[in-house]
Amino acid sequence: TLDFESDPAKIEQIRELADGGQNYLVYILELFFKTPVEDDEVTEILSLQNENGSWKDIDYNDQKVSRCEQTLHAVRFQRLAVYHRLHPERNDVARALHAAISFWGSCMPVTRSWYYNQVNIPKTFAPGFLLFKDEMSAKEKEIAVAQMSRAKLTRTGQNLVWEAGNLLVAGLLDDNEQQVRQMALIIQNELKISKTVAGLQPDWSFLQHGAQLQFGNYGQSFAVSQAYWAQALTGTELALSEEKRQILKDYITKGVGRTIWGGYMDQNALGRQIFPKSQYSKALSLEYAMLNLGLTEKDVENGPRYYPNADFCNYRGNGWYASLRMQSSRTIGYEAINNENMKSYFSADGALLVRRSGDEFFDVAPVWNWRHIPGTTSYEDGTELWGTHTRLPYNRSDKVFGGVSGSLMTAAMEYDRDSLEARKVWIFDSDVIVCLGRGIKSLRDGDEI
Repeated sequence: TLDFESDPAKIEQIRELADGGQNYLVYILELFFKTPVEDDEVTEILSLQNENGSWKDIDYNDQKVSRCEQTLHAVRFQRLAVYHRLHPERNDVARALHAAISFWGSCMPVTRSWYYNQVNIPKTFAPGFLLFKDEMSAKEKEIAVAQMSRAKLTRTGQNLVWEAGNLLVAGLLDDNEQQVRQMALIIQNELKISKTVAGLQPDWSFLQHGAQLQFGNYGQSFAVSQAYWAQALTGTELALSEEKRQILKDYITKGVGRTIWGGYMDQNALGRQIFPKSQYSKALSLEYAMLNLGLTEKDVENGPRYYPNADFCNYRGNGWYASLRMQSSRTIGYEAINNENMKSYFSADGALLVRRSGDEFFDVAPVWNWRHIPGTTSYEDGTELWGTHTRLPYNRSDKVFGGVSGSLMTAAMEYDRDSLEARKVWIFDSDVIVCLGRGIKSLRDGDEI
């Protein structure tokens, strides 16, 4: 779906986001893999490869829990596989590919992260394995299938979609039609309205890791992955049904797509992935997923929408966008995993973010005052902030709710968390936002504000 001839600037944008393949976020790599592989890139990759097929600048024992260096081996294999398909006369490239498979099979590197072992690294290898399949020896194909089969179908929601996708590729490599069909069915079966607090919700929000809004993390990847497989299986017996396709379109146009404004994803929707340029890169990735489904920005619903399952709402007005992120005893505000989002303690306590151009909060995280988030009430006690997770206090009140009538949207939150109490109401209309608060007090000193 990347039309480079009409918009060549996208090539450089995506290459910059991917940092030449060294940004190991799956959604960025998927875009990077669609950019042309130039001669100078191949020359550099070959110059760094050792005789045994490893690369000099990769720590194959890297034990970080994210940005695991082992992924770069798979990235380079994929880039060489694309180049080799277009330039089969380059025997040096073919030799490098064989050596890379051989080395990987000799040690099968493992990271500390289940996600990198079972999802990220196999998924990164997948395109290269398929492109090079016909030239693999039986032993090399065995290594490729073993790598893709590290996925175990032990997860839920988007994690399950990723794992099933990897096993689908394993089936293609192993010419196992039954496995391909089974995995395609598992992927497509996730395109349904969930009856639990995991996956796609009846209000078009997306929850994962408990009742926690995940538009910008798992929810964004869900849209991208499902759109990818919908496109890949078009014209086959495994093509997505119209009913499932409509569910996916509705999720984008009424859910995750509503958080994109002016080419940037809402910071309130990012989840824990507040990475450099993530507001832009996530929006760009979703844009290409929409193209796979024949959707454009014009298809995204405007006006107000309240997501009761997530304690979240947003308003797409005429020239402006606003979102409100809350939490209740029913939901989880934010999480901090893999040393990500470590200052998010107050980030779902009534955070109200208003945008016009779209980039007002772009890469604000390093200088953001995480105690003074718009719309929230917090305390200054001189201690270091931390990220929230299940062991920490959440809002004890279940009185968080809202609704929409025409152009009018209201939301209310009773707040009872970690010594703070408050009652707040927000009213949104086409040209106004009203914020009201009362009974705001801290039990630490007994003073009412």
